[in-house]
Amino acid sequence: MTHSVNNTTGVAARWYEFRAQGLGTTRLSLYQSGQTPDDGEYRWMGSVAMDQAGDIAIGYSRSSAASGDFPSIYYAGQTAGDPLGTTETEALIKQGTGSQPDTGDRWGDYSSMALDSADSCTFWYTTEYFERPDYPQLQADAIIQAHRDGARGLKILKTLGLYLREHTTTGPLVKVDDPRFDSMWETCGSLGIPVAIHVSDPIAFFTPTDRFNERYEELSNHPDWSFARPGYPSNAELLQARNRVFARHPKTQFVALHVGNFAENLENVSGNLDRFRI
Repeated sequence: MTHSVNNTTGVAARWYEFRAQGLGTTRLSLYQSGQTPDDGEYRWMGSVAMDQAGDIAIGYSRSSAASGDFPSIYYAGQTAGDPLGTTETEALIKQGTGSQPDTGDRWGDYSSMALDSADSCTFWYTTEYFERPDYPQLQADAIIQAHRDGARGLKILKTLGLYLREHTTTGPLVKVDDPRFDSMWETCGSLGIPVAIHVSDPIAFFTPTDRFNERYEELSNHPDWSFARPGYPSNAELLQARNRVFARHPKTQFVALHVGNFAENLENVSGNLDRFRI
């Protein structure tokens, strides 16, 4: 069984495993219990199941008061053989992009973690999330209003492509050429607002920190500045995604900052200047 608990400012999902006290009896006793982090996030409408191997999976909704942290679908659990009462790190299943404005006091009524009868090992989880299909229009409207208020340019930092994730700080990185930003680029073009875009860092930040790296001392002192780590795109991938944005929005004036983010290859920069409106 599972339910939500509130020990701090957030809400955790707590689960319990009960076992029969002996063969032929229906009397149950608590064998173990565990819970997800109680860290300021809100978790609710949980459902839990165990497979034939003893693996436990719990699914639930999660959100917080942080801007953009909409109700999303998460799961956690315990692998057979793990220490009793422990819960493995939670993971995102589906990112929500909006909040349901009129719930009628209902959300995720049919939250259910179930086993596939074909193998008694595959977990299936069903619950609710809410998409905000008008999110691109919200971006466009915000640009229009900013222009009315006096804004004359838009600057995009390397947050896009290297830091911003689907769940703000967790989940996969949001790509530079994500189509959800298309309305923003198009609106800037229609208003004549130039877009200063910075999507990458010097090549040294994408290569191993060794004696061949020209920024060896700097990156040795700040290893978290290096993107030569699993889970990050290469410099080439970032620039290719940026160039796809340029190609999709020929009427928008882009300013590729820091020598087109490729000062090490002026031939490449020159080619982009010839090819795109930058």
